[in-house]
Amino acid sequence: LLDKIDDPVNIEGDPVYVFSGIYDKVAYPGVVKLNEQLYSRLGAMVKTNFDMPAHHGFPTENFGAKCSTLNTANYINNW
Repeated sequence: LLDKIDDPVNIEGDPVYVFSGIYDKVAYPGVVKLNEQLYSRLGAMVKTNFDMPAHHGFPTENFGAKCSTLNTANYINNW
């Protein structure tokens, strides 16, 4: 398995988006913010969004449940 996982040094300079909606009770914001710190220390170009009124899921512009509800069917939320 180790030969299938890329070396973390290779993330340096890569874009990383870290997102946590304010209604998310699945992935706690404090834990998500630790990911921001981790990727920053590895040299990634981190962009964050912690203030969107959304629940746990991927926000889209044209598909899914309301962002303010937990959509366990596919975790896609219509922004």
